[in-house]
Amino acid sequence: MAAVGAPATWVLSNHDVVRHLTRYGRAQSDGPVHTLANHSPPGPVDLALGTRRARAAVRLMLALAPPFGFSPDHAQKVPWLPQPPQWKQLTAQAQKGDERSMLELYRKALHIRRVHPALGEGSLGFRCVVNLGQEPVRLPDHREVLLSSVPLEAGLLPGDAAVWLAR
Repeated sequence: MAAVGAPATWVLSNHDVVRHLTRYGRAQSDGPVHTLANHSPPGPVDLALGTRRARAAVRLMLALAPPFGFSPDHAQKVPWLPQPPQWKQLTAQAQKGDERSMLELYRKALHIRRVHPALGEGSLGFRCVVNLGQEPVRLPDHREVLLSSVPLEAGLLPGDAAVWLAR
């Protein structure tokens, strides 16, 4: 990206595709990307599984590119697209301070990206380990667990999870 003077852009979803939490909550998330034009794949959505996988995907995505903020302070306060009333527990106000919330996951991950030298222009003293399988895997040697999408189990990373490690 240095050749064009622009950072890489990494996203998990946008307004043209089924959102990642819904996509990842399906029993099988491989195959073609399901856009809003061709609708979502059949089958129920397991929101707990989708959330678990989305939390891992966020770790992976935020480990790929330099950090950037979200909307500036002067941005419009009312969302452009109205949100369904059943999503009220997903607002920033409802999630603030809840360590299990997606908001706090992003805040903690972005804070670590700002302060940890390996995630900026420093040396590579960092690992992002992602377990895309079902069975827990042993973590590689590390000095410190910086952030995990789920609680670790006796030094093992459960399936559908990710962890940031300082080396």
